[in-house]
Amino acid sequence: MSTRTQDFLSNFLAAAASCDADRVVDCFASDCRFDLPVHPARGFVGREQARRNWSTIFETVPDLSIELLDAAHHGDTCWAELKYSGTRTDGSPHLMHGVIVVTVDAESRLSRARFYVEFVDSSEVSITEHLEAMQDSAHIAAGRP
Repeated sequence: MSTRTQDFLSNFLAAAASCDADRVVDCFASDCRFDLPVHPARGFVGREQARRNWSTIFETVPDLSIELLDAAHHGDTCWAELKYSGTRTDGSPHLMHGVIVVTVDAESRLSRARFYVEFVDSSEVSITEHLEAMQDSAHIAAGRP
């Protein structure tokens, strides 16, 4: 188990709990890289974009809470399952859940993250209904009934 990855998670969670974007960004290396494999166009490099992102998040969800559900550590990398929850300024619930894969530098700062966190779908569509809708969409796109 890596002390540096444990230190990063502890520092990051405390910073996020403070709802202070600068404190969160202090947990990141200056050339930090964030990849969102499910949304590749949203990836970015650098603390300035990270600061803008966290400022917007805290403005939109001022009571944001991040809960560490589980973590696995190997060398300079950790896999962390997180739950993000709170209430948006418009009164609607904010709930995201997923995994981030974080690589840290020698100072326990995030140098790279692969972000697999998504908004929780509160609809009651079963897997069967979801797959049928996906199949229907494929048939329509292919010009089949």
